[in-house]
Amino acid sequence: MALPLINNITIYRGDNFSYPITLQTTGGVAINLTGATITSQIKNTPDDVTALISFTVANTALSSGQFTLSLTSTNTASLSFSNGATGVYDVQVVDSGGNTTTYLAGTVTLTKDVTR
Repeated sequence: MALPLINNITIYRGDNFSYPITLQTTGGVAINLTGATITSQIKNTPDDVTALISFTVANTALSSGQFTLSLTSTNTASLSFSNGATGVYDVQVVDSGGNTTTYLAGTVTLTKDVTR
């Protein structure tokens, strides 16, 4: 497997966050995720042992490679990064055969809310 696709995301503090994802091969064919376990975490840096938060993963159509990462407004309200406004995340899939693949990775930018 190649390196993960880099896709940076922005989260608005205090709002619900939802990120629908469809995994496909480079040829555009959906990756069948039936029986897979999908996890995704946000950390200050890739080397941190402890995650700041884990995304909730909703399996919308795994046979078509579709799932959604989400955070509640309470989750995003309490999110902060030690280095300012950015952290990192990735999305790992452990398939039914036990093989681990990281499909997505990138930075997480936290935009501070005004109204509380």
